Amino acid sequence: MAWGQGRQLAQSPKGRDLLKNKLLFGLLFFIEYLFSGETISRIIGPGSNYYNYIDWDIPVSVHIIEIDLTNPNIEIITQKAKSKLIAREKTSVMVQQTETEGNIVIGAVNADFFYKDGKPVGLQIADGEILKNPQERAVFGLLEDKQLFIDILTFQGWLFTDNQVCEINGINSNRGEDDLILFNTYAGVSSNTNNWGYEISAQYLKKPMVNDTSWLVVTSKYEARGDLEIPGYGVVLSGHGMKEKFLRKFVEIGDTVKILLELPPVKNRILEAISGGPKIIDKGRIKIDLRNENFTAGFSTTRHPRTAIGYNKEMTKVLLFVVDGRQNEYSMGMSLRDLAKFMINWGVYEGLNLDGGGSSTMYVRGEIVNKPSDSSGERPVSNALMVLCNRYSDQVKYLNLAPKRLRLKVKSEFIFDVKIFDEYYNPLKEKEIRFISQHPYGYFEPSGKFFSTDQTGSGYVYVECDGVRDSCWVIVE
Repeated sequence: MAWGQGRQLAQSPKGRDLLKNKLLFGLLFFIEYLFSGETISRIIGPGSNYYNYIDWDIPVSVHIIEIDLTNPNIEIITQKAKSKLIAREKTSVMVQQTETEGNIVIGAVNADFFYKDGKPVGLQIADGEILKNPQERAVFGLLEDKQLFIDILTFQGWLFTDNQVCEINGINSNRGEDDLILFNTYAGVSSNTNNWGYEISAQYLKKPMVNDTSWLVVTSKYEARGDLEIPGYGVVLSGHGMKEKFLRKFVEIGDTVKILLELPPVKNRILEAISGGPKIIDKGRIKIDLRNENFTAGFSTTRHPRTAIGYNKEMTKVLLFVVDGRQNEYSMGMSLRDLAKFMINWGVYEGLNLDGGGSSTMYVRGEIVNKPSDSSGERPVSNALMVLCNRYSDQVKYLNLAPKRLRLKVKSEFIFDVKIFDEYYNPLKEKEIRFISQHPYGYFEPSGKFFSTDQTGSGYVYVECDGVRDSCWVIVE
């Protein structure tokens, strides 16, 4: 069958509404049998749903997070391993280090390709700050006004003094002949440069942002040695040759200077961005340009585990995809063309492939939901894309008793799964739960374990918490 054929029902307005209603009122996993595949779905946050599409005939298993970008309680960020340019961590560990009570990670995937030391291959922007220069590979980005883009970017930077301007050649990179390099805290505690240049440090006067002017005050300058300490809310500017002469002549301690870092062709302010490659969907059509992004043909045609990101034409929905692979009895993976077809069937208008293989990981609400292909399990990676919920409440809104229908033998026992959520679908713990049985042939222990008697029949059992109730129909036979 064609990839994603089973998704066609949910693409019609009537089918889409039916799916949303089931998600809204059920909150449970449910299975929608579509052709030879099945889709398991659940709500994971405000305007955010998780799906697992499985087709045993191929076989393939695809995990999808769908995000309503118009929801004010949701935001998308990038995270760098250990908040350092050269570092690797598991996606789940990055999630733990990112979460706070006011920002809960409801979903995450691995992101860019990386070198052995953990440095990402391409560009990353985190909260308006550049970690590394872009390469000739496509980038997914989020602008300040929640507009989105996928494009290949270039870098240009400038340092402005009162009446002079000097080109900045790179971010957190090796300083070459006649270069001026900007180092921020992602580079480490210091610039790690040799003594053949000249360096100044400066503190930001306002939050830095790509494609906008940043103001700084110069706090120190050093001659005859490099490796200058990087201030916590600032930068080190390291110059060699002609750029060293510029710093010596036109910059003094106490001066206010300006920095402009631009990433053409994008002109608006960029909040978050992550590189990948190649771009595989352009204006709703499959378009895979391997040569321009330095990928081999085999990378595209072989079935691999894959990670990808895309968004719809209106830029109101972002979708994250992880395809499991290299597991013959479970999921073989996808080629890039098959992945693009699948994504288009999910409404993707612009789509980007990310790092795959053993790196492919999807985290949803406290657990890894896919099956990473490495024998050791989840792989440490360079960076991740995360979906945050910025609201939390301790009031019970939704209660989920699973399963919804149960068959039991006489004189048997069963432990139900009970989950409690606030209005933002954040799980709540340490809440008092009351189990209620109106079943004529079964009863609950105080612990919540259900026992059937020696008689057959059927009836409802309930669970209740803070006035919210859910039920299950139990058949004893």
